[in-house]
Amino acid sequence: MRYYKKIKNSKSPIIFTCEHGSSFIPLKYNNLGLSPEILKNSKDLFDPGALNLALNLANYFKANIIYPTFSRLLIDANRQYNAKTNKKNTYHAPALKTELLIEDKKNEKIIPIPYNQKTDLKKEEKYRWDKYVKPYFKEIKKMAQESLLKFGYVCIFQIHSFYPLYNGNIRKVDIGVIHNNLPFVKKIIATLKRNTKLIIGNNKPWKMKAVSGGLLEPLQKIKGIYIIGFDVNNKHLKKIKKIKKIKKILIRVIIKTEKIAKNS
Repeated sequence: MRYYKKIKNSKSPIIFTCEHGSSFIPLKYNNLGLSPEILKNSKDLFDPGALNLALNLANYFKANIIYPTFSRLLIDANRQYNAKTNKKNTYHAPALKTELLIEDKKNEKIIPIPYNQKTDLKKEEKYRWDKYVKPYFKEIKKMAQESLLKFGYVCIFQIHSFYPLYNGNIRKVDIGVIHNNLPFVKKIIATLKRNTKLIIGNNKPWKMKAVSGGLLEPLQKIKGIYIIGFDVNNKHLKKIKKIKKIKKILIRVIIKTEKIAKNS
């Protein structure tokens, strides 16, 4: 069984991904021992609105899109196996999370994930990563290599969302541009700022360096592959009308990125 979905378009050098778009947990895991109410209040189950935005963008550009069909609480599809962390929000950063953040009556708290707190966590993490994440990564790599061979470059845009309040931290950013020091990133951020009054964050609210071993890290080392993440405050993704506004803002910057990549 395949635990990701994809739409391919061999005529496009653009690939959209959405690693945290699904809230699905396979039945055999019994919701990881969590009640429906806890899952409803979880801030780590999935990225609200992100998949809808990614699909809208892929449809506009007639581009490739690929995304997992499982929750990040099962195993995080944006992490390499055994990824190290910077010891900040360590419960949130690993591929296999043993705790999650919930908001109950406007109060945040961290609670354990019973099913994930097994004796042999390393073995369980490796099993789930190999079963669920590895095939997804291999398919992204295959799609990227095919585009690289055909066009000489490929642009991968990771679409994520985040909560305005997370673990006590108020995040004032509206759209974060997440990157690993791309040479032209200043131009991308400048383009965004010219086209919106929203607050644009340079590697905020997350930085790629916050977690070593991000899923697409191996691809960043390949010449001609350009990877940028757009992390959107999910208060802007609660309605279709708002999603379309964010889509319109991102369209110009994606066109700009693809043009720069083509001429690099």
